[in-house]
Amino acid sequence: MSILRNLAVTDWRGARFAPVEQAGIALTGRMPMAALDFGARVWRLAGRSGANPVQAGRLDLSALEGATPGLVLEPSRTNLVFPSTVAPTGWGVNGGSGIAVNPGPAFGGIAGAVITSGTSDWGRAFGNPMTLTSGVSYAVSVWVAAGTSGKVRIELFGTGIDAIVSGTFGALGATYQAGAAVSNLSQTDLGGVWCIRFRVLPSVTATNVTLGIGPSSSVAGKTVLAHAAQVEVAERASSPIATTTAPVTRAADAPVLPLGPWFNGAAGALRLAVLPLGPEAQTLAQLTDSADAALLTLGINGAGFVTLTGAGVALTSASAIAPGGAQAVQIGWGPAGTQLRLGAASVLGGALTLPTAAKLRFGPANALVQSLYLWDRQV
Repeated sequence: MSILRNLAVTDWRGARFAPVEQAGIALTGRMPMAALDFGARVWRLAGRSGANPVQAGRLDLSALEGATPGLVLEPSRTNLVFPSTVAPTGWGVNGGSGIAVNPGPAFGGIAGAVITSGTSDWGRAFGNPMTLTSGVSYAVSVWVAAGTSGKVRIELFGTGIDAIVSGTFGALGATYQAGAAVSNLSQTDLGGVWCIRFRVLPSVTATNVTLGIGPSSSVAGKTVLAHAAQVEVAERASSPIATTTAPVTRAADAPVLPLGPWFNGAAGALRLAVLPLGPEAQTLAQLTDSADAALLTLGINGAGFVTLTGAGVALTSASAIAPGGAQAVQIGWGPAGTQLRLGAASVLGGALTLPTAAKLRFGPANALVQSLYLWDRQV
């Protein structure tokens, strides 16, 4: 008697795909060679799971930014405030104010400090002096919570400069602007801690400017809670940069995904779910050769339109990226031509093959990539 393997159809099992791959297959009907979900932190290359294959990547914005998951892409920035953590050590006080370590819960890993009023509503705690240059834009960020005053005063003060944002939480305004104009004021409640941001454009240059935070009360003993502060040369703020005894510069994010033997770039497709963090022109991703020469570049221009460029190819999306949410950008290339797709609209171009593609590089950009799918064929 022979024992034979059961080959009945009920015993047959098809290929098994991870959920992140199934999502990619649902988009095109084809299995992606790379399926990376930066939010769920699931990575699949050629059907295999492993560690995050993206090198030098920074994952997830912090609690100070609303704890948004994704691959962070930000430009190089310098925080001029030091120490960035508001604390009795390193921060001074004026106007009869007091400062003490916050005895309550930390936020984003930062204990912060309780700032107590004297009898002057301009009394505040302040960091070390910095230089502000005439005609240069500065993005100011503070992370504060309401104390017994129910108000806050944020003040940039130096020779010839006095810019004040103050008021009750959620209803702040630019209440004084001498030697500097205030604009782009935003107030975001992160669950009891407010991220307050605004742009300052000085009309004079001053070398002794301090950033101060106070309870904005002339009644002694009123409080406000402050966690951290940041001032950077920029139109719009970036994520927090920790400092201690001097300004600190964060390098631009430049993560890279090496393309192994599982990828054949002669023809392919790429899909990014991306959340732009700033409206400026930027490079989302590039396919490069082993010497880092760009073969194909996916970006956003200054007007917010998506662009795709390569040898003999220059495409621009039919519409601009909409602000406020993640969007899917898909491109394809090969002997049959190129395609750039944003939303329901596609733009077509000439043939482009990339047989020497060796790396997928991200940035320089100001964006958050939530997922990446990469196919080694046109789909």
